Amino acid sequence: VTVPSDLNFTDIGQFAFSNFDYVDKVEGVDEISDEDPNNTKVQYLGENTITKVILPVGIEKIGPYAFAGLTALEEVVIPYTVEAIEYGAFYGCTSLTTVSYIDENGKTISGEGLKNVKLINMGAFQDCDLRGELLLDNARAIGDYAFANNKNLGSVTIPKALQKYMGCEVIK
Repeated sequence: VTVPSDLNFTDIGQFAFSNFDYVDKVEGVDEISDEDPNNTKVQYLGENTITKVILPVGIEKIGPYAFAGLTALEEVVIPYTVEAIEYGAFYGCTSLTTVSYIDENGKTISGEGLKNVKLINMGAFQDCDLRGELLLDNARAIGDYAFANNKNLGSVTIPKALQKYMGCEVIK
């Protein structure tokens, strides 16, 4: 899945591509509800055949559970403009091994997709299969269980100030 850059999106909304069973599917509903404006288009866009997602430069935030439950997803390519990954954004993407990065020059760098992200919220990558080293150079906040159950994760590099705040100065 490649999100087109000419649409000038800045956010990927909650449940946008998710494959969660508990999100209600309502046939023919694609409008904002006055009672619940946060749950528009509650039909799934995602499915278990999506293996790679490429987000365009200009995206600033990946919303809650935006890609959650896509069990075939192996790689996501995040541009340097993304600053926040909300809770559960990639939760349960059990095949997700790589988060790549599009730099300011348009070059894709494998495995460095989180280096400009400032907020990685609770459970953002919980129950994925991330591998290698994570570079969280600009992280200001990392939520509970953000990387829980990533059993093949090699190492995580976070800023010194955040290490001290988290009380884990032994982390690189």
